[in-house]
Amino acid sequence: MTYTLVRSNRKTAVLYIKNGTLEVRVPHKMPKSEIEKFIINNEEWILPKLQKSQTQQAKRDSFTLNYGDSLNYRGNSCKIVSTDENYIDYEAGQFYMPSNMSSEQIKKASIQIYKMLAKNYLTTRTMELAQIMSMTPSAVKINGAKKRWGSCSSKKSINFS
Repeated sequence: MTYTLVRSNRKTAVLYIKNGTLEVRVPHKMPKSEIEKFIINNEEWILPKLQKSQTQQAKRDSFTLNYGDSLNYRGNSCKIVSTDENYIDYEAGQFYMPSNMSSEQIKKASIQIYKMLAKNYLTTRTMELAQIMSMTPSAVKINGAKKRWGSCSSKKSINFS
């Protein structure tokens, strides 16, 4: 089984499966034989998770967006439209992209538009709810966290993923 080995200042061994690959994190002084034994003992857990992760990664890698394709936004199907303008935008149920963009660039631009739309909507909605609760957040931010939907800090900053 192929894996990436990471030695660090930790007390226990742990397995991470991410982007279709297996990473084994172990303490600095753990012998190679113990690492191999650890992997073999957890093989029943590793194999299905690794297969699922590889399948998801393959789907992600093969996903493309082109002019004329549709994206969903708040329950509506919105077309990606080529434009002569040199900026990206969302207006009247359509995503506008400069005409010279590659499929990968369209994908990245779509994410930018979604973040912009989310920031506008979530900031407005958060302020509405804050007013009802007589509270005021110091900031409303959008980030790319993958394991949580959002968080708030002790400094009253609200973060949405």
